[in-house]
Amino acid sequence: FFKDGSNIATYLFNGDAKDAMGAYSGDVYGTATYVDGKFGQALHQEGNSNYTNLNIKPSFGATPITFSLWAKGDINLSNYRYKVSYGTFFLNTSLNNVNLSFRATESATQTYPILSLQATDVDNTKFNHICVVINNLSVTLYVNNKAYTGTLP
Repeated sequence: FFKDGSNIATYLFNGDAKDAMGAYSGDVYGTATYVDGKFGQALHQEGNSNYTNLNIKPSFGATPITFSLWAKGDINLSNYRYKVSYGTFFLNTSLNNVNLSFRATESATQTYPILSLQATDVDNTKFNHICVVINNLSVTLYVNNKAYTGTLP
């Protein structure tokens, strides 16, 4: 995670969800296993009740906030949750797509997301680079350098 041009948190997921920078260690909910990743280990999560809370709540403003990760989906759903000051981003990967949605609550079952961006035709049988940039209310999801843009209300 980057803010103001500085790295504020780094999650290696080598056996835990600790922040290598030391300030924002995460929590893993449900059942998760650690498997071989793109670099070192990776966190493997399946289903809607398994997720990671990264415990970062940066304020939005004129300074962009960026987070990126390598993700590999399979026929099951992998979930990542990123809590921000007024809601939660849900990043889901499955066999051929990556979906980023933003909800005003922490519930993955909230009927209508405030913002939903979806990348299709993604080969999730291999690792894909995913990056999210939040700048004011503009949100861009990059999947392997292809951009999908939306605006928060």
